[in-house]
Amino acid sequence: MVTDVRRQWCTVFGWVLGACLGLYLSFGFYLFFEINRATATALTFAFLVGGAFGGMALADRLGNRGFPWLAASAGTALAIGFVFLAILGQ
Repeated sequence: MVTDVRRQWCTVFGWVLGACLGLYLSFGFYLFFEINRATATALTFAFLVGGAFGGMALADRLGNRGFPWLAASAGTALAIGFVFLAILGQ
């Protein structure tokens, strides 16, 4: 029972981590290549979905042993995103 719950949480953390990394990568592409807004929207969606599925695949591959690493990484990625949004909002 506990292992099933941990596996489900691993998948959630994988989704969150992958989506965060996809958004960060998309923003880097937007700044580096100076893409127009319509292309940036499609690129952001592609990186978000690709990152989320990549994170889910990583979580499935790691299984229960990836729980602490994915939890810490997802929390760190979210914290960096919140700090980044706070800095940009000023």
